[in-house]
Amino acid sequence: MTTDLLAARITALEPKLRKIAHSMARDDSQADDLFQAAALRIISTCSDDDTDALIVLRGKSAMRNEIKTNQTRYNNVVCSEDDLMAPISGSDDDDDDLVWDRYVADQTTPEDEVIGREHIRQIRAAIASLTPDNQKVVQLLAIGKSQADIARELGVSRAAISIRVGRIADSLIVNLTAA
Repeated sequence: MTTDLLAARITALEPKLRKIAHSMARDDSQADDLFQAAALRIISTCSDDDTDALIVLRGKSAMRNEIKTNQTRYNNVVCSEDDLMAPISGSDDDDDDLVWDRYVADQTTPEDEVIGREHIRQIRAAIASLTPDNQKVVQLLAIGKSQADIARELGVSRAAISIRVGRIADSLIVNLTAA
C-alpha cells in the first residue's frame, strides 16, 4: 500500500482507533501510546486489499500486545526479554546479571527489590525447564507477538500454538508454585 493512501486510511480510522485505545488504557498518555503502536503495526502489515475492519482488528491486536508487553513490569522495575531468557548464574544476590531499566526509590523498598529479583530468578528457572521449542514460544510472546504471528513464524497452525501456549502456561504454573 502506498504511504499516502495508508496515511489517509489511518487518518480516517483515527477516531475509531483512539476510542478503542481509550477504552483499553488507564490514562490519556497510555491511550496515545496504544494508538501509536497500532498505527505502526498497521503501517507494517497492511496491504491494498485490507478492509477497514481488518485494519482496525490489526490495530486492536497491536494495542493488546502493547498492554501485554507493559504488564511485564514489576513494581516499576522493568526487565528485558534477555533477562527472562538468560541462563541462571550462581546464587549471589548482588551478581545476578539483571538489568534494571528503572528504579523508583519512593515506591520500591530494598525488600521489594530483593523479592522482585527472587521472582525473576524463579521465572527464569521455570522458563529454563521448558523445551527449547517452548522457550522460543515464550520468547516470542514476551516480545509481544500474537499467537497468530507465532504460528506463522513457526509454520504451524494457530490452534497448535494455542494448545502449546496452554500447556506451557500449565507447566510454568506447576514449576512456579513448586518453587
